[in-house]
Amino acid sequence: MPKHPLTPHDRFIKAMMSNKAFAMDFCKEMLPEQIRSIIDLESISFPKTSFINKELKEFFSDVILRFRRKTSSDQHLHVTLIIEHKEKPYSMVYIQLLRYLAEGYTTLLKQKKHLEPIIPILLYQGREKWKVRPLTELIDQLPEGLRRYIPQFEILFLDIARMEDKTIENITNVFVRSALYIQKYRTTLPDKMEQVLQIFKKIETLSERNLMGHIFVYFAHNVHFSTQIIDKIMTSLPNSTQKEFKSIYDHFTELGIQKGIQKGREEGREEGREEGLQEGIQKGIRKGLQQNKIATILRGYNSGVSIDLIAELVDMNVEEVKRIIASHIKK
Repeated sequence: MPKHPLTPHDRFIKAMMSNKAFAMDFCKEMLPEQIRSIIDLESISFPKTSFINKELKEFFSDVILRFRRKTSSDQHLHVTLIIEHKEKPYSMVYIQLLRYLAEGYTTLLKQKKHLEPIIPILLYQGREKWKVRPLTELIDQLPEGLRRYIPQFEILFLDIARMEDKTIENITNVFVRSALYIQKYRTTLPDKMEQVLQIFKKIETLSERNLMGHIFVYFAHNVHFSTQIIDKIMTSLPNSTQKEFKSIYDHFTELGIQKGIQKGREEGREEGREEGLQEGIQKGIRKGLQQNKIATILRGYNSGVSIDLIAELVDMNVEEVKRIIASHIKK
């Protein structure tokens, strides 16, 4: 299993999918008809019980969506989707998802519920083309006579990086469309500023502050901000929404992230390698974040910013943010 904490990309996916309207429209647009025809999209729910145990909690996205089936005979029949996100190909992802499924069915048994279909979905946004190999292909020199005894299941594989622009443009929900676009072009966003400006212009006409905030923070993590870019974005927004955007940007810059990104870029360029550049950026971000996380958490909380967005801003998990808020409220 991969040993690394959740990345900004993982947190972005999890934050967006935790929004009911976003998750429902994402499923409406991205699920194949054979699944959509069976589930009632309006019945979407988010099971509180995780399929992932505590030891593995920090290493998996673990997004779970549950739907009632479209049937008049029994309203207790459901279908569950588990969503895993990858930035790079992982050869053993089939085994990882197999463990997801095993833990999912085990959880249903422990809860004394009827077993229900659990469908694994794999979101991928990496540059490299990736063909997910089933377990039968991972076992060296598997004899044909043993193949029937090896676990096999289908994975719904959604390759964001190779998704056609027309497919994204035809998506009705502006947040789903924007999230997919920014993920697809995250490495070339500075060259697509006109499209990015259109994204923010459309997003800012809506009232979903938290979704707009998550998209902005993800955008900020992947693009070097300059005064010119900020001015362009600000002037593209309606007057009624510039204040909301400015508030989130202020929280972001108060952490010192902008300086950290700039310093990280300089350190990365000295290495003369793309890997060094990205490493330097992340290092700079981490340095900036450490400066005044607690002050930013409390300021954001008192300003009405959602806890999950605060967690994304300060690069901490939601539980840690809640503990900091609780400890200072008591004082």
